[in-house]
Amino acid sequence: MREEEKRELAKKVASSTQLSTSQVLNIINEIIDIQNSGLCIKFGIDEEYVHEVIWAKTLTGRL
Repeated sequence: MREEEKRELAKKVASSTQLSTSQVLNIINEIIDIQNSGLCIKFGIDEEYVHEVIWAKTLTGRL
């Protein structure tokens, strides 16, 4: 995912949450880092998935 694509996705997600664009961008980069480390199957990162990660991080107190 290119930097421009990540920024656009972060802006979309941030507008529907209480997080800043930079906070969402950090979450997107964290997802990409985990995928690159080989700890999970690589798949597309879309707005819905980022929302799910934010929800999970909120529930577990990691956000």
